[in-house]
Amino acid sequence: MKSKWLQPVALALAFASLAFDSARAQEPITTIGDVQDRVVIAGGVDVVGLNGLDVVAIVPDRMLMDHITDSLTRFDLSGAASPWLATSWTNLDPLTWELKLRKNVRFQNGEPFNASVVKFYYDTMNDPNFQSPAKSNHTWVKNVEIVDDYTVRLTTREPFPTAPGQMALSQMVPPKYIKEVGFDGYRKKPIGSGAYKVAEYVRDDHVTLVANDDWWAGKPKIRTIIYRPIKEEAARVSALVAGEIDLAFDVPPELIPMVEGAKDKKIKRTLSSRSFMLWFNTIDASYPTNKRELREAINYAIDREALNKALFAGTGAPAAWLNRKTFGYDPDSKPVPYDPARAKQLLAQAGYPNGLDFVFDSPDARYSKDKELALAISGQLEKVGIRARVQTYEWSVFTKRMWSHQSSPMTLMAWVDSANDPDVQNDRILRSGGTWSQNADPKLDALMLQIKSEMNPDKRKALILEQQRYMRETWPVAYIAQMGTIAGVSAKMDWWQPSPNDAHRFYRLNRGT
Repeated sequence: MKSKWLQPVALALAFASLAFDSARAQEPITTIGDVQDRVVIAGGVDVVGLNGLDVVAIVPDRMLMDHITDSLTRFDLSGAASPWLATSWTNLDPLTWELKLRKNVRFQNGEPFNASVVKFYYDTMNDPNFQSPAKSNHTWVKNVEIVDDYTVRLTTREPFPTAPGQMALSQMVPPKYIKEVGFDGYRKKPIGSGAYKVAEYVRDDHVTLVANDDWWAGKPKIRTIIYRPIKEEAARVSALVAGEIDLAFDVPPELIPMVEGAKDKKIKRTLSSRSFMLWFNTIDASYPTNKRELREAINYAIDREALNKALFAGTGAPAAWLNRKTFGYDPDSKPVPYDPARAKQLLAQAGYPNGLDFVFDSPDARYSKDKELALAISGQLEKVGIRARVQTYEWSVFTKRMWSHQSSPMTLMAWVDSANDPDVQNDRILRSGGTWSQNADPKLDALMLQIKSEMNPDKRKALILEQQRYMRETWPVAYIAQMGTIAGVSAKMDWWQPSPNDAHRFYRLNRGT
């Protein structure tokens, strides 16, 4: 049975063209001083929810939406929440946050941004009749009180110390426009307050954004941004080398020499705050992954160092949790060691002395080497008797399965800690009923709720350490490897640097804007 919120996502993908000036997509690339006429960016998947109501996935959806409309706060390159449409915030009491809002901001249809916009946004997310896969990211706000045109007070359902970071996911939408065309009309033709307007979207082919010269932060120097989904890594790199695109995300390590050997091409890299993980489905009572011993066996059956070297040429790092910058990270925590003998013992304790068979889900081309990593993990598991058959899915199908909580017993996923805080993991992939969660553990839920609502940093850190210890006893996931971000760029993108938290921005030619 399909979830109700799949309908708005389908509508968001349904518009084949927003005719603005599609001829620009065919114009030659030109550079005039530091003003660039057009840049073409390519990743491995198409967008799923290209609007401020439904956006969940960070790349490419939120990356593009950050250009189309503005959020209340945004994450800087270090992962800290910084002012954006909210210029400042004050925690008045454990349940109340007061925001001062930026003045002289307008949506692309001329509507002003003000306190009523913020209230409309959160009232919409709290409306039980409104359906969206993103709702759970925003319903931490119980009520919005308008103090004046540029001051609001957010009342939270419980103490919420990570509110400034969570507001970076709140991308503002124009109330008057939505009241005129309806939610579905907005989804078909989204407008925002950001640096770029949506000119055209052709599913599985390209998204074209054109500069909004009336943007409150200044006139964008890049006049047109085109995003293209190119699934195959080799084809993506070949397009870069041939000059068809200006930036290729997720360059595989073996193709780095191809980029570096090409004229006016360069590799940009950083250690990402995104880590590959295995998620175990404990919702479906019939799945073998409900058995703790099996989940622990899988953890010990994986040689993380070998995977990092063989598939990623050592550009990543074996993972013990999210990453070392995550608040509350246990400095004594080490990646689970490779111990196939122990894995076999645990497998027998789980009731599978002769091994077992199940299906193992993986995206295909969403992340660099995702399918290859899934197959390599499957091969390692088979050595101890766990026969996990890899089933790959195109990204939009994969996300629908996750958001519907209908995954197979085990799933490969890569999760980014965009805010240097475990709440980005806890609330969405570990909490029972979370947007991506395939997990059900009341004790872990209770512990994460304490973490979520503890305002004292020292007490909160102690609770996070307790969570890490508990997860080493119950094994709801298997952390595999912290990823390395590797992108190839043309000379015209030499100014750009990849963001560790995937908040890639192309507002201007100078970094940091």
